[in-house]
Amino acid sequence: MVPDNSQQLIRLLDDLEVHKSNYIYQAAIQEYKEYPIHEFSWYLQGVPGFIRKLRDL
Repeated sequence: MVPDNSQQLIRLLDDLEVHKSNYIYQAAIQEYKEYPIHEFSWYLQGVPGFIRKLRDL
């Protein structure tokens, strides 16, 4: 889908950000199975913070 206007472009970028965030979250849950899912609550703070926390693990 190619956006026709700025609103569609913004919506597409938002959708891509959500998809990327969900992908990273799912990958982390699979990789760090020893941690309960609620340990990933800091994921909600955003992807950059989430990646920093994962690096600390």
